Amino acid sequence: MPVPMVEYLRKNYREPQPAWLDLAERASEPEVRRKLIRGFLQSRIVYYPASGEDGHPVKLFNQAHAAHAFVFADCGYSREDVQRGVTPHPQSRKRGFRGYRTLAVLDVRPEELAPWPPRYHVCPGEAPDQSRLLRRIEPFALLCIFERLPEFGDDHGARRFAVLFLCADGFAAYDALFCQPGSIARPFCVLVQDYSIFVIYQRFDRYGLLERIAYRTQVWPELLLVAYQISEPWHGYVEPDLAGETLEPEMGGM
Repeated sequence: MPVPMVEYLRKNYREPQPAWLDLAERASEPEVRRKLIRGFLQSRIVYYPASGEDGHPVKLFNQAHAAHAFVFADCGYSREDVQRGVTPHPQSRKRGFRGYRTLAVLDVRPEELAPWPPRYHVCPGEAPDQSRLLRRIEPFALLCIFERLPEFGDDHGARRFAVLFLCADGFAAYDALFCQPGSIARPFCVLVQDYSIFVIYQRFDRYGLLERIAYRTQVWPELLLVAYQISEPWHGYVEPDLAGETLEPEMGGM
C-alpha cells in the first residue's frame, strides 16, 4: 500500500518548533531581530526556486512538522504581490495560508542573510541577462512569520512557521544564500519543478544549472521534492527505501 508523503515526512523528519519563532513579537528590537534571522538561517530550510504563489511545500512540510523555515525565490513577483498573497481574504481561498495569520513581517537586507557581496559559481554564458525584467521589479527580501489560528490543531500544521520571500533569480539565490564561504544557511529540501517560463534558458533538475552549482560548491540538500513526469532528480538522489512499499505521489500546487 502506498505511503502518503506527509506520513513519511512525519515519521522520519518530524522536529519540534525552533525556539527562534517565539521571538516574533519582539522582532522590532535590533538584538532580537538578529537572533531571529540567524535562527531562521540555521534551521531546516525548504527552498523553492521559481515558486510563484505556490504554497504546496508549506502545506506538505508544515503538516508533517518536518520543517519550519521556507525560502521562496522568484524574480517575477513584487513586494505588493507577496503582501497581498499572504493576507487572507474572506471571499478567496487562494489568499494566505489556510488556518494561519501573519504575526510579523521583516524587511531583510542582503547582508543579513549571507556574506555580501556574493561570489557566484556560474560560468560565463550559463545564465541569461535578466536586467530587463529586474528593472521592472524592485528586488526585496521579506521574512514573514505565521501563527496558527486557535481553531486549528497540530494535525493541521505547526504552531508557527516562517517564509522568506525573495524577489530573485532561483539559481543566484541558491548560490548566494547557501554556497558562499561563511554561509550559515544550508538547504534541507529543494523543490525541483520545471514549469516556469524561465526554464527556456536553464532547468532546475538533472544536468541543469542548479545541480551544477550544488556540485561545484558541494552544497547538497538532504531531500529533493521532484515534479513527477516533469523534472528529473539530480544525480545521486533516489526514491526512499520503504521495505517494499512505495511512496505515494503528492498532488502539487500550481
